[in-house]
Amino acid sequence: MRNFVIFIIIICSVSFLIAGTRIDSLEVYLKTADNDKKVVILNELSQAYQEISARKSITYAQSALQISQESGIREDLATSLTNLGSAYYHLGNYNEALEFHFKSLKIYQQLADKPRMLIVNNWIGQDNEKLGNYDQSLNFFLISLKLSYEINDQNGISMGLSNLGNLYHSLNNYDKALEYYQQALKLEKDSGNKKEISLALNNIGIMYANRGEYTESLDYYNQSLQIEQELGNIKSISSVLNNLGIVHQKLNEYDKALAYFQRSLDLILETGNQYGIAETFINIGQLQILMNSMADAYANISQGLKFATDIGAQQLIMNGYLALSDFYKVNKNIDESLRYFRLHTKIKDEIFSEEMTQKITSMQAQFEMGEREHDFVQLEKNNQIMELQAEKKNLHLLLLLASLFMVTGFSVVQYNRNKNKKINNIILQNEILDRISAEKRLIKRLKIEKIVAKISSRFINVSDFDAAVDETLQEIGEMCKASRSYLFLLNNDNDTIDNTHEWCKDGVQPQVSNLQDIPTDSLPWWMGKLENDEIIHITDVSKMPTEAHQEKKSLQDQNIKSILVLPLRSANNLIGFMGFDNVYKAEQWREEELSLLKISTEILGVYFDKKEIDNKLEQA
Repeated sequence: MRNFVIFIIIICSVSFLIAGTRIDSLEVYLKTADNDKKVVILNELSQAYQEISARKSITYAQSALQISQESGIREDLATSLTNLGSAYYHLGNYNEALEFHFKSLKIYQQLADKPRMLIVNNWIGQDNEKLGNYDQSLNFFLISLKLSYEINDQNGISMGLSNLGNLYHSLNNYDKALEYYQQALKLEKDSGNKKEISLALNNIGIMYANRGEYTESLDYYNQSLQIEQELGNIKSISSVLNNLGIVHQKLNEYDKALAYFQRSLDLILETGNQYGIAETFINIGQLQILMNSMADAYANISQGLKFATDIGAQQLIMNGYLALSDFYKVNKNIDESLRYFRLHTKIKDEIFSEEMTQKITSMQAQFEMGEREHDFVQLEKNNQIMELQAEKKNLHLLLLLASLFMVTGFSVVQYNRNKNKKINNIILQNEILDRISAEKRLIKRLKIEKIVAKISSRFINVSDFDAAVDETLQEIGEMCKASRSYLFLLNNDNDTIDNTHEWCKDGVQPQVSNLQDIPTDSLPWWMGKLENDEIIHITDVSKMPTEAHQEKKSLQDQNIKSILVLPLRSANNLIGFMGFDNVYKAEQWREEELSLLKISTEILGVYFDKKEIDNKLEQA
């Protein structure tokens, strides 16, 4: 069993290295790019981070949006809005995602950009599906599919078929869903699009699992997992691991199922995808009921239900209620079991109402019987026009290239002979330096990923909270070469705050005993930022703003030169903060340190949520 868990961790770590290579290259280019190129690179980075870190994806998309708003280039503006919407979708904030996707769709409609319109319509359909608005979801999926047929976009057709499959899966129509998934897989295999092939394989695996055909399901999941490892898609890897856990649970292989779920949770916590986090917590809780680990089961199901409720994911809320109903049933509390079952049934009746089913059936039939025939006629005309235009364009291009070659060919060859040696030497030197720099970044990223995995696992079933926090602070501090790392928690009345845990580098004076019962009103600037869920990132304490004079004096009294602090929240309330500082020199904290601290505070926040649930359970 231990070797099995190690195997999962190793293959996922390799995937992260693969994903990091393209991102590192883009981040290098970003430093020297002008604004026109910068907005393109920022949008590419936003897309690259969507399945790795939704929050980073949002940051890059916001930067791209700001530049495109200043430039007034509408195509760039629409792309940035689309990426923002998609990043919020991956984060699990579907209402926010809808807002940005509708804004981008409006611009693409004005530009009459059908390829982009079909993509955004698909996103809007997915947003609505997660919110349980299935009729709206189908409407936008069909609009997207119609556009795909009009312009003969095979990828768009495949994407539309996959999304229709997802919709029918949500409606528990597994045969119809499987039909669409298999059509999508055939198209993607013809095109060779690995990411979409993997998605189709995973979706087909889900359908076979729902039908109780577990051998076939495992085969499709493993094919999908192999592709996702090659691509390095963290969110997708987490999804497949979660699905593998479900199948092994059905096969009564509980230890193996738990290992898959826990690794899936480690990965999805890193991306910040709240839908995936909620789903995995509920799955772990349901498994723990079967394993007779009742306190952990209740805490994990309740935590998953909290995330699901925060993002309005009706399907997950329904599943969470059913899981709690099962929990109380096993524990002989029939009243509570019935209460949660009624809540589950209420949502189910709303989602699967007869009116909704008839509406969806009618929309689907109208599309398949009427619109599609018209689209194929139009498609043939469009193909003929496109072929003629392409032929004409290619002829002009060949004539132009021939002319240019005849006029400039000899001079270019002669010039290159003189410059080649010098240029090649410079390129070789730059490649060596870039490779060394990239390797160092990849090594550090792998170390950070290992620390994140350890921290996440540590707080899933923690027995000694103080020791767990101390170990975590030390690991973070040593990785980031900080002077101190620490945890502060608000007292019950929120009027004072205490430094509860601290790690110090050798030779650095501890401050924990001096930082007790600090009145929060003595830190107005500091606490205001934390209450607004803002990161406090001070690269040079001596240059802090005038309004932060009280905090500046306190930091200088401790000889702190630079500091990085993140708010710690539980049940959406501020309960403290976590951070680290440098007493030797003023410097800017790097993105990897910020990422590590973000993940650590999120994991701690989840722990405090679970702890509060445990306390309520004990009192009950």
